[in-house]
This record gives sequence, C-alpha cells and structure tokens, in this order.
Amino acid sequence: MDKKKKYKLYKTGKKVIAIGLAALTISTAGLVKMIHDYSTGDSSTSSSYSDSLDNNTNNYVDSYDDYLDVELSNVKTALSSKTSTNIEFDKENYNNVLEEINNYNYNFSMSDYYYIDENLKIYENINYNKEKNDIVITNGSLDSKKLYNIVKNNNKDYMNQDRNSINVFYSETSDSYIKQICDLIAEIYNEDKSSYSNINEISDTLSHLKIFQNNTTSASAYVSDDLVFAFNPTMMDMFSDMQEIRGNSSDGVSIDKTVFVHEIEHLFQNASNDYNESNGIEAGFCRKYDNSYVNSLWNSWLLEGSAEIKMADTLNTTPKNYDKKISYIRSYNLSRLFDEDYNINDIVISSFTQDLDEAFNLLNIKDEKSKKEFLELMYSIEITQSDTEDFWNYYQKKENITLTEDQRNSLRMDIRTEAVKKLSKKYYEGLIKALFSGKIKDLETVFYLMRLWELDCCNHLDYTNEQGFNHAADFLVWQDNIEKSILNNIANKNDISYDEILQKYDSYNMVALIDGKEVFNANFSGLKKDTDKYLASSFDSYSITHFAKVKTMIEYINNMSKIK
Repeated sequence: MDKKKKYKLYKTGKKVIAIGLAALTISTAGLVKMIHDYSTGDSSTSSSYSDSLDNNTNNYVDSYDDYLDVELSNVKTALSSKTSTNIEFDKENYNNVLEEINNYNYNFSMSDYYYIDENLKIYENINYNKEKNDIVITNGSLDSKKLYNIVKNNNKDYMNQDRNSINVFYSETSDSYIKQICDLIAEIYNEDKSSYSNINEISDTLSHLKIFQNNTTSASAYVSDDLVFAFNPTMMDMFSDMQEIRGNSSDGVSIDKTVFVHEIEHLFQNASNDYNESNGIEAGFCRKYDNSYVNSLWNSWLLEGSAEIKMADTLNTTPKNYDKKISYIRSYNLSRLFDEDYNINDIVISSFTQDLDEAFNLLNIKDEKSKKEFLELMYSIEITQSDTEDFWNYYQKKENITLTEDQRNSLRMDIRTEAVKKLSKKYYEGLIKALFSGKIKDLETVFYLMRLWELDCCNHLDYTNEQGFNHAADFLVWQDNIEKSILNNIANKNDISYDEILQKYDSYNMVALIDGKEVFNANFSGLKKDTDKYLASSFDSYSITHFAKVKTMIEYINNMSKIK
C-alpha cells in the first residue's frame, strides 16, 4: 500500500452505484408497509438491494418486536441544574484502563474470507491513469452551458448506438431537466472545490455524462458506472410524498433537489474513473474487480452514506436517506473524536479521493497494520449493509457448506458486533487519553461521553431485542468491564468511593436546564473546535425508545445466569 502506483478495476457489467428510492412491490400490502416504514423512520429509502437489507439485518424491530424485560432509559430527560465535578487522572490510571482495553481480541473472525490481501495485490499491479481536460471549464470554474451542450451531444450519440448495446428503458428527457441538473453540477462543484478532485479531472469525468429518464426503474434516481444520470419523475414524486409523511420536508429545500444533489455527489466520486471499460468500476478510493473472489475494496455503504451527508451539507438540510449507513459514518467519526490529526467527516471526504494512498493520507492512517485494519472494518460494515453475494459465495465454497438466510443473518450480526467492538476500542482509547492529557477535566463530561457511546453501540446492536441480545451479550460484558475500569480508576485517584461513582453514573442526566434552556451536562471546551456541535447532532440522531444502560443489561445477564 506504500506504492504510489494507482490501479484499475474490471467490470462485471453495468452496475448501478447510486440509487435513490426503495424498490417497491406496488401492491396494497406493500404500499401500506412502505408508508409505515417511511412514517416511522425505519426505512433507509433505497431501491438498491443494499439498503433494503438495512431493514432486514439491522432493524429487527420491524419483524420481531421481541423485547427483553429490562428497564428502559430516557437519556434525553433534562436535569434541573447543571453539575460539574473536577477530577484528576494520572499516567498510572491511564495505563490501568489501557491494559483493560487491550485485554481483548479485536480481530475480525471472518477476515480470512475477505480476500483483502489478494485485492491489494491487484490494486498495486494495475496502472491507473486518469485523463484531464478543460472541456467544461471557463475561467477556472465549471461552465454549466458547456456541460449542457456536451450532455446533449452525448445523449444523441448514446441513443444512436445499436439498441442491443444500450439500456432500452432510457428515454429522452426535457431540456429543462437537463439544464437544471447541469446548473446544479456546476453550482455544487464551484462552491466547494476543495472537497472534490482536481477540476480538470472532474471535467474529463463530466465529458462522459448522459442524462435520461427511466420510467421503468423503481429508483427515484441513480448514476450508472458508464455515467448515465437517470431519474424517474414518478418515483421522485412518491419519494417526496413519503418524506412529507416522515416530516423531512419542512426545511424549505426541494425534495427533488436533494435527490439530484445526492446523485451529483456520486458523479464527483466517479472522478477517479477513467472510463476504460477493461479497468472496471471505480468511485472514490473504492474499487471493484471482476477477477476477484470477493470485492472487499468496494464499499458501497460508504459511497452512499457519504453522498447523502455531503448533499445535506451542501443544501444546509438534513439527510433524507440511508440512515443506517450514515450511522456507521457517525460512529467512525466519534471513534476518532479525540484524534488531533482527524477532522470530523474526513471519512466522508475520503470517498472523493482517487486512490487508497490519498485516502490513507487524508485519514492519517500511516502504518500497514492500521491500513489493513481500516479496510477490514470498512468491509465488515459493508457485509452488514449490503447484499455481498461474492463474500457469501466465497465463504460457502471455502467451507463447503450452504448457508440458510437465518445463518447468514446470524453471521452478519456477529460481524457487526466485531465492527462495533473495533470502533469502541478506538473510542475508549481516545477518551482516556483526553482524560489523562487534561482535555477532559470533570466527571460529568466523562459520564456524557461514556453514555453517548452506549447509545451508539445500542443503536447498532439493538440488544434490548432478543435477537440482538443473543449476539451482543459478550460485547456488553466487555463494555461493562471497560466502563468499570474507567470509573474505578477515577474513584481511586479522586478519593471517591467506587460505589458512589457507580451510583452517580447510573443517575447521571446528559441534559441539564439553565434558565429554562436545555444544555449538555458536560464541558467540551478542552476538545477540538466544533466538537460540541458534532456531539449535539449525534445526540439528536439517537432514538431512545428501546435504550437500556449497559449496567441494566449486565444485571439482566446476571439474573439470567442465576435462573439457569
């Protein structure tokens, strides 16, 4: 991975990398279920197979509603006043907790089937040469008029091809739609050039752009790997209606615009592609090969989640889509919250880099071991978020077995638990380092950050549900041991009894009231700039309907063991 040589992929046909709306079976029952999902916020609203799995593999609530008999907590209830208890934390305390953190196995148990080493060999042995031109540039900016003319010519050339070699479901769209999309592309790039690739590389990418309608697709919009921007106005209208049901359309931003901008972000991720058909699919630093057993460098969850976050940032709105994928981006950001060499959402910007070296440089991942672990983490999340048939086929072939769907789901949940554990290790290491360095100076801030991470883990593992709990029980014991080590070392250093500090944490409120205004019961002034804003948005994103504290879950585990 230290090599500066860039690489190419091999196509397996024309794959769509960006989809906008859920695949629908238009029956009465199906429509009712879809409306329910949108109204409750359970749906990730994608028409790709990957996000339909968000509901199947992450939201077991939809199918089971089989909750444990445990006390649930509302961590968003405000305390009457804010509290602050100054504490100290020395090198010995730090080492004690670090030893506890390192007293566990953080390897991905299925990583031998990820085929990452072999894919990296392919990556290192393929030359990648991205072309550059100024065909849509005027005075250093993208020119929407030039782009419009290029698209019109490309559309004509495309439709004049042999009908057997093109998508016969594409149809010409109105000039006004083409102009609207071209104007948006130029506007978005010109307002934030630093987030994207070099303008001459973007220009080359856009020289391949076609814009059509596809009234047969169940997606509201998508970008194909051969750079067709396709959309279905009927499905876009339905998407807009569903967002209104969910209450996501009240910020003054057109839902149509959010769909278009999301897909435009995918165009910019495509800037790594030289459109040499023999070299395959490229988007950002993600790569897909047709001569690999498992495409473990291809992380569609990151491409989709990043495009949605970038859309929301661009339009100053909230994400409308891909909630589960975004939740993993949030978890990665939180896991590196305490790193001075990481800026919040660098992982999003990395999806617009052109190769792994550039991505690793942006993310400040230096050594080979850390690079490999990063790729394993990204692909582990991909398995939980996408229909990775290549992975499952390879696993079954190697093990000479045929998995049932239940067995697949069980393995997915184990892989997801390992991913959350890996993120947790990084988070807790950063937390105690910030505590030791004096960036965190009070007990309440430690409590806040511990409780926030509990929320994050519960959000992924859904352990108040029996299905989730069966896979997360060992994780909960692990998490409890680390939390107790942190609190025990704080107690020992600050002459507070351990039982007292446990009681304080159990009764702690994350929110307090000052002059009738809700504020965080913590102090983030010692952390990086804008940390408080990101923590606020993270806190707001969690549902607490089925949240139980780790302490509560450990009590449940202990009671169950007594019964047995």
